[in-house]
Amino acid sequence: MVHPTIPLESAKFLAIGGGMELSSQNPLICKFVELSGGKSGKITVLPTASDYGHEIGPLYKEAFSELCDDVEYYLIDERNDAEDKQCLKRLKESTGVFFTGGNQLRITSLLGGSQFLDILKSRLDDGIIVAGTSAGASAMSSTMITWGRADEMVKGNLQLSPGIGFIPNMVIDSHFIKRGRISRLLHLIALN
Repeated sequence: MVHPTIPLESAKFLAIGGGMELSSQNPLICKFVELSGGKSGKITVLPTASDYGHEIGPLYKEAFSELCDDVEYYLIDERNDAEDKQCLKRLKESTGVFFTGGNQLRITSLLGGSQFLDILKSRLDDGIIVAGTSAGASAMSSTMITWGRADEMVKGNLQLSPGIGFIPNMVIDSHFIKRGRISRLLHLIALN
């Protein structure tokens, strides 16, 4: 559910498909940094979706740091990490938040109902941009696909779960060509 006081018109989102090139030359990264305030922005990277956040967090930090002077990443691997005072302070000051890829269920299970998510939702009308790639993009909507067979549209071959709820009445999916996921999106549309 979208935070009731947030006018969706003022919120900024950048949903990126999977397999994003992690380079400061990538136009998507350049656009995210630009919308985050450019060199003077304050970007927070959340490798929460990944089981390897301690490895990919520094890679994202390095790529974004070529374009922005203040970039940090926070590992939220347990529910209590989402209540860390230093992390919450950083979130309140951030101009851009980036969710990496991995498993979108990790994002919703670790952040759902947390103070972290409440703060992030309250910041949407401040002009903060929220971006994500792959699972980080899929988790943004109010409903997300958590599993689905790509080869056939048969009842029971699609599983849905609540997403973070930034964007209502929409589903975001990724990896259409590489993983052949267009049929599972069509299946979802047929069901709804």
